[in-house]
Amino acid sequence: MSHVRELYSKNLKTQGIIIALFWGSMWGLAEATLGHILHLLRIPGLAGFVMFPVGLVFMLKAYKASNNLSVILSTSVVAATIKLSNILLPGTSPLDAFNPAIAIICESLAVFVLFFFIRQRVHQRHLILGWLVLSWRLLFVTFLIMMEALFPSQNLISLGFERLLSFFLWESVANGILIYLLMKKVDFETRSFPKPTVSQSVLASCLMFMAALLTEWIF
Repeated sequence: MSHVRELYSKNLKTQGIIIALFWGSMWGLAEATLGHILHLLRIPGLAGFVMFPVGLVFMLKAYKASNNLSVILSTSVVAATIKLSNILLPGTSPLDAFNPAIAIICESLAVFVLFFFIRQRVHQRHLILGWLVLSWRLLFVTFLIMMEALFPSQNLISLGFERLLSFFLWESVANGILIYLLMKKVDFETRSFPKPTVSQSVLASCLMFMAALLTEWIF
């Protein structure tokens, strides 16, 4: 019986890795295409408040497929790795590659904590929305403050109070509207999430990862 239980646990872990690789690659592909286009528009904050809801969709997909909280973090690690791969390209500033990757990780930490409390039967949607909108931004700004102290650069912190206020106020409002619309379409109740069934194949997940990497490098 213990051997069967151990084999089942191993299969679930393997399935979780495959699921995270697939949906994390999808997230990375979205960042490399839609995210890149939004950055080219040069509208402050546009990429951030659009791409977080996009990333939230992929984290939800991964969680619903695995019913495993840790897959939320694993999915973000895959997406962040794809984003961080830019550092291998000539002429890329380390901070230009590092900051977006850290933002992705901060977003997943916010969602991870959210779903932990949902498991504890906390379902007030206004609190959920407020947490999602502000928590990853607080984490990200904390990271930027630390990086600014170590490596002074032209980032969100050095741009001044008005830019920081916009990041927390107007961009949060826009972020909140998009997430609210998403929450109207997605069932956040964990009891409705199905047990793991057939995961995406290893080949499909690996191909998706390679496609996301190549797209990131080409763009």
